[in-house]
Amino acid sequence: MKKYLSFFLLSFIIIQALPAEAVKRITANPVNIASRLVIKQDSAKVASTLEYYGYTHQPSQEGYTVFKHSDGSVIRFAYQNQDSKQSYPTIQVHTNTTKPKIEKTLSDLDYKKAGNHYETAASKYSSYLTKCTFGPGKYVTFDRKKK
Repeated sequence: MKKYLSFFLLSFIIIQALPAEAVKRITANPVNIASRLVIKQDSAKVASTLEYYGYTHQPSQEGYTVFKHSDGSVIRFAYQNQDSKQSYPTIQVHTNTTKPKIEKTLSDLDYKKAGNHYETAASKYSSYLTKCTFGPGKYVTFDRKKK
């Protein structure tokens, strides 16, 4: 009887410990994150979202607030029109992902190719358009403007 009780208790302890090791942290694609951040009108919300996804605040660069992830991706943002009531940030993403993979991600997010950039599909519910361009450097830039 004592053997069975010991076996049961030991098994219970091992089974309880297994899920703790099986937890896996999922990292979101930086392009997906940027496409959602461009609609936020509050810099504190942008910063808290980036911190939630594991980005850490870095020194500012060229007027941008910069956040870096341990995987090497960098997301930086700046609010260009501080006086406007409808001020949206310019978001720039630097990632090691190839351009074809980024284009596939944009396509999955319902962005359409329009010349040398991508745009969100037109909507009768929104008077704003999100535009995505490649460059300068290896940055992908998201801007939200009135149609």
